[in-house]
Amino acid sequence: MKKLYYAFALLITALLFMSCTKGATGPAGADASAGLIKASFVQGVLPDASYSGESDTRIYNAAAAENYGTCSDTVVGISNGVWRGLIKFGSISTYIPSNATINKAELRLYVYNIAGNPSAKVYGATKSWTEGTGGCGGNSSTGASWNYYSYPTVWQNPGGDYSLSPASPDVQITTTGQYYTFEVPVSLVQSWLSGESNNLGLLVMADDETSGVTKYFAYNNKEAGSPMPELDVYYTLN
Repeated sequence: MKKLYYAFALLITALLFMSCTKGATGPAGADASAGLIKASFVQGVLPDASYSGESDTRIYNAAAAENYGTCSDTVVGISNGVWRGLIKFGSISTYIPSNATINKAELRLYVYNIAGNPSAKVYGATKSWTEGTGGCGGNSSTGASWNYYSYPTVWQNPGGDYSLSPASPDVQITTTGQYYTFEVPVSLVQSWLSGESNNLGLLVMADDETSGVTKYFAYNNKEAGSPMPELDVYYTLN
């Protein structure tokens, strides 16, 4: 009888422990503080190793036809001209149910170099651009550049076509060796999920592009291996 009692007590203890343990289930975990479900997207890592489709590159007005699609980093700001970043994640609808309501979305970029006191925003791109195969030295006959969204087809506006509204709040970059979080407009991500608009990615742009003062930051692209760009999407189910 004692053995039966102890076995029952152990079972109850195990059940209580399991009910109190927080963690991810499948590709999405719980954000307990807000009661939201979280799905994270990192090329080849999250939600699982099969996740792919991320594209990233930088564009530069002083070398307006050059593509840097396979370079391991992106520069944003002023450094002998103006630099901007383009980034696009693969499909999120495979991992987030169609009846989800997006409550928050964040782009996380790992900054490894800065000059001056740069700050930046992210905007929704409005043209379907291609990453291209140019290296860090540039290639003028492939992919997206300051002049072209996909060589040899030009942007409507040099420097990339994007929507001014909605945009993320300013993010001030102050130190290196850490992730910085940019709030991605919720309405934009919701439209990607619903299919109301195509996922054309994001444009990362410094707040100051006109002073001529050297002021920039550089972040890792997926080609850097790790740490890579990350998109975190928080949602509830209707």
